[in-house]
Amino acid sequence: MPRKQWSEVDRRRVLKSTGIAGAAVGMGAFAGCLGDDDDNGNGEGDLDEVDARTDEELEEVDYDEIEEGGILRTALAENINDFDPVESGDTTSSMASQFLIYEAMVHPDRDGDNVPWVATDWEVETQDIYVDDYEEYAVDPDDAGQVLFEMDDGSVVDVDGGEEAAGDDHWGMRVTYELRDDVVFHNGEELTAENVVASYDRYEGSTRGPTDLYDWYLYAEADGDYTVDVYFQQPDADGIGAAGSIAIVPEEHFDVAPGDIDPLNGEDPIGSGFFQFEEFDDESFYSVSRFDDHWFSTDAVDWWDGSDDFPDQPPIEGIEFEIVPSDSTRASAIQSQEIHHTSGLEADILTDLDEDDDYQVRRTVAGGYDFLQYPVTHEPWTDPRIREGVNHLIPRPSIVENIYQGWAIPATLPMSPVAADEGTHDYEALEEEYGEYNEYDPERAEELVQEVFDDHDIEAPMEIEMWTNADSDDRVRWNELIIESLESTGLFEVEFEEYEWGQYIEMLNDPEMHQEEDALVSIGLSSGFSPDGFFRSMVDPSLIGTCCNHTGYDNPEVFDLLQATRFDEDVVGEENIDTRRDRVEELIAAILEEPPVSWIQYGLEDDVIIEDSVHGWNTWPINSEKYSRAIFHPPAEQTIYISEEV
Repeated sequence: MPRKQWSEVDRRRVLKSTGIAGAAVGMGAFAGCLGDDDDNGNGEGDLDEVDARTDEELEEVDYDEIEEGGILRTALAENINDFDPVESGDTTSSMASQFLIYEAMVHPDRDGDNVPWVATDWEVETQDIYVDDYEEYAVDPDDAGQVLFEMDDGSVVDVDGGEEAAGDDHWGMRVTYELRDDVVFHNGEELTAENVVASYDRYEGSTRGPTDLYDWYLYAEADGDYTVDVYFQQPDADGIGAAGSIAIVPEEHFDVAPGDIDPLNGEDPIGSGFFQFEEFDDESFYSVSRFDDHWFSTDAVDWWDGSDDFPDQPPIEGIEFEIVPSDSTRASAIQSQEIHHTSGLEADILTDLDEDDDYQVRRTVAGGYDFLQYPVTHEPWTDPRIREGVNHLIPRPSIVENIYQGWAIPATLPMSPVAADEGTHDYEALEEEYGEYNEYDPERAEELVQEVFDDHDIEAPMEIEMWTNADSDDRVRWNELIIESLESTGLFEVEFEEYEWGQYIEMLNDPEMHQEEDALVSIGLSSGFSPDGFFRSMVDPSLIGTCCNHTGYDNPEVFDLLQATRFDEDVVGEENIDTRRDRVEELIAAILEEPPVSWIQYGLEDDVIIEDSVHGWNTWPINSEKYSRAIFHPPAEQTIYISEEV
């Protein structure tokens, strides 16, 4: 594929070309947001435009009009840091490499339900066994290999103990997956049960092991060529998807150390997905091509109930990614038709493109949110009243209206609406019930904060630090608006620090940070269709120093509530969904009463495409799956095609 070349342009040029030159983009533009004529000083703003932004129907494709061929050209905001599934922790690496190149046993449909993919079927068995029932398989930490989990007495169960327990039929849940017999990798190797088991084994010693695997995994073994038994530490309501979503690698990658599947080191990623690796130029360019020997056809799966005319392969021949951190440069590139697609643009640019008939801005409510974390291990932040008080000083509707211009939704609950089906009986009713917890209420805020100051002999203004990443202009701006709100009370004096992304992530993932630093830190989280990820990332003490328990929150009562929403026989299976919803709602109430985090806004996942060139694009709510699920994803009967090259 010949590489398309195009040049950088500066921000001033794109602002002028989009008709927003001179638009205020700094703190001064928002200085009056807390008390101007539009929001009457109540932090609520006018959110009619938010509803308009989120109300979008799916774009359907007339399969008779599909044009085969062509290269989709797009631009990423960040570099691809990892091609290895066991190390791929950032969304850009996942969206551009893992979910395009690799496949898993199950894939989600548009509602997040598990659909057979490399697996054709599965059977679930549970037993009344939980993590505190493994005493005989536990060893001293100094004698352990890869640790799976820790017992109450400080001993641990490692991978050898997990294998021994499974051999003794001592497990909480077992899922038996039956595999297809016609799947081949991009190198021609057949995919069998051995590949699945080895893909689990590769997590030993990896960065992603604790978050992807070891909070549920016990052991996996092949039973013949096309059957895999996966054993769980305890019954798991998310087990089918958790075990079934692990990226499967060929034998060529079995003995590659975690992180070493890296084209820069001569180890190109090999999967069995619809696209195969072609080229990577670090911090500049990446490309994949269609894998024409892929197994899929609508006749090859029993679950297909869509149109017989749906294509068996992606209509496009490949994808080229330019890596362009500048929002304005990416916007200019799509305006000059040097690319077909981009995403993640600043709100002011998105708004202007949305009003231009030459482009479509596709959008949906995202499976993620921005949040502000409190230093809960440091006085006076150990007192939930000060966290509650600061939370009442966050003007969420004004942030959404003035900074995001409607390209977000004020966060009422600590869980995106994407997970509403699994996590609530009635999401809107729950928002109404608990909405007061996150209301902008300076009077109540000052009462709570002053109570804490009096009890701790703190004299106002209290000096605090707030941190964020400098490359997210919108996140910087909402921090500045919150700082304005905090300082307007006379109770706080804020020092605001912005860090380069790589440095910032390294700081947050330092397991000692929560002990050494007392800053309020802000970042975003992308999760999925299950409610578990939204809560576990914040309140699971085993994730301190990883994503995203950065400030050391450890509340045993809340953690027990969290575990009960997922790891219990009474919440496994569709027949127990109401029990799970009850428990999630109980967890939400407990977290909101003593918040370790302030949830700011649920984002809108967005994609900008050229109107007359790209057809059928529907935005996927999970950022890490942006390309794979929009470009060609049969479980959602989703495909695109392009009618014009750029």
